[in-house]
Amino acid sequence: MTIDKQVKRKWLKALRSGEYRQGRGCLRSKGKTFDTFCCLGVLLDITDPKAWDRTLQSLYLWGTERAECALPESVRDEIGLDDEEEGTLITLNDDGGNGFKRIANWIEKNL
Repeated sequence: MTIDKQVKRKWLKALRSGEYRQGRGCLRSKGKTFDTFCCLGVLLDITDPKAWDRTLQSLYLWGTERAECALPESVRDEIGLDDEEEGTLITLNDDGGNGFKRIANWIEKNL
């Protein structure tokens, strides 16, 4: 699949901006002293920042599909990511010890 070019530009800019604190294991998590996003959470935040819904814990769910750890299928399809690409991004973010700038470089070269 080919990712939407406009979305890709916005996503790369957001990942490189320093405005998002990186988290792991979920799309977004917020406590009293932190608000973290995984790289896919950043993508969702630039897509629709008003779609977040805080759960009783520190986790957030996104959109009507109630996404917590992966992109909603409708968003993935709309922007043009396939399952393998999403899986690679999750691994890079959660298991690879890669910061947002390194993930942005991977996106730029591979998507």
